[in-house]
Amino acid sequence: MNEIETTMNEIETTMNELENTMNSIEILMNDLAPGPMVCEPLMNRIDTNALDFPPNVDELETMVSEMKIKENDKNDKLLEKIRSQTSLLGMCIMARSYLNPQSLKNIEMIIKEHLEIGPAQNETSGDGMKNDNNYEIKVSIHAKKSKLNFVQIRPDHMVDFYIFVAYNMYDKGNNSLGKAHIMKIPSSELYKIVVDYGGYAHGTTDILGAITKDNMKGRGCEYALRCNPNSKENTKSDELWKKLLTYEVDYKKENF
Repeated sequence: MNEIETTMNEIETTMNELENTMNSIEILMNDLAPGPMVCEPLMNRIDTNALDFPPNVDELETMVSEMKIKENDKNDKLLEKIRSQTSLLGMCIMARSYLNPQSLKNIEMIIKEHLEIGPAQNETSGDGMKNDNNYEIKVSIHAKKSKLNFVQIRPDHMVDFYIFVAYNMYDKGNNSLGKAHIMKIPSSELYKIVVDYGGYAHGTTDILGAITKDNMKGRGCEYALRCNPNSKENTKSDELWKKLLTYEVDYKKENF
């Protein structure tokens, strides 16, 4: 009888374990089964916001569109978009967005077309000629925080006027687009500015010496003017920027 009783107890234990297992399976099946009431626990665990479009769809669509343009449009097509701009500001914004700094020669070419400046006489007479004046064009639109870099200023070349084009994306005015500038500077005046505010494009004063009006020419040196149009007032950078602005003109062919 003891053996039978032991066996019956083991069977009962096994049946209880089996029942517990079946209950666990039933609970799991209920969670997984279809139906609005049964599926509710699972749906509560899903972030339904992740299934929606982000709130800034318009902004993202614009970004995607710009990426497609940069990736798919050939360079000629991008240049045509820039060339078709009717304002200097529009041209600078598109050039900064679509082109890299190594493509600035293309912008200089478009500026020459807009201002009807012809080809240069030779390799040492600037970028172009109009009304017997040689023009050298310098464009600065890409630098971080809109800092300006006008480099490769060569007093040994035969240049009558320098055309500086700048785009300040962080202009302190109320214009959310920033501001574009074009300056027409007589070369004789620009070289004075370089003496007061400039530096060497290549090399240092420790090696080449201080820049003066007497040693500026005849050494084959290249110079640079760098400033931040958004710098604090009464700084050297601010003084240089204000000095350059005194030569600002409208972007019209009649001014050249």
